[in-house]
Amino acid sequence: MCNVINRLTSKSTFEAEGWKRIYGVMKFFEAFDLTPDDFELEAIKVTHPIAIGNRIFQEKVLDDKNQGTVETSMNTAFFEVHQKTFKVDIL
Repeated sequence: MCNVINRLTSKSTFEAEGWKRIYGVMKFFEAFDLTPDDFELEAIKVTHPIAIGNRIFQEKVLDDKNQGTVETSMNTAFFEVHQKTFKVDIL
């Protein structure tokens, strides 16, 4: 996955950043009379809201395992939660 992100966000020896070679992106910039060189794409690791719920669920299963009420081969909660987490609030 990191390789794909690097290809989108970084210049190579012979080519511009990958996002600047995507036809639809360039058409967007053209339509709004924007200069792509004035912008930079930054990759930021985030956590999808469902991952937070999955992590909490896994931790609850492990608590139940430790209390002897659930039998599972899971030993650790494996869903990651990152510093930058986005959440959608329902009004």
